[in-house]
Amino acid sequence: MEKVMLNKLQFKITCPTSYHFLARFIKACGVTEKKFNMLCMYGVELGFPEYNFHNHSYSKIAAASVLLARQALGTGPWTHALEKHTGYDQKELQSLTDEMRGLMVKANTDDSTLKAVHKKYSNSRFYEVAKLIL
Repeated sequence: MEKVMLNKLQFKITCPTSYHFLARFIKACGVTEKKFNMLCMYGVELGFPEYNFHNHSYSKIAAASVLLARQALGTGPWTHALEKHTGYDQKELQSLTDEMRGLMVKANTDDSTLKAVHKKYSNSRFYEVAKLIL
């Protein structure tokens, strides 16, 4: 029986992560700028090693990252469409967005423990989003 089920599913049995939600939320934004995508991914990646972020769902972390990128790059307010796709309004996300912004500021300091992620997103290949002033 298990073999039949796995074959029907084509062995696609993974759990959704923040990146799955992030891809959908970015698409819902309608922003095609690569810098926006990279900034969203940077926010999510900075949160992985943080204990406080494990209290939040993957979808909420992804939505907060999108909100932060929209605020940082000035691509517009949190829209009704984003609220519909994410299931969160801006008030629900703002505290997590502020935590994420704090992590980004902390990652820019010399005493940061998030050097690898910061170094990765400081590269021109990732549009140097780690160097943005938030």
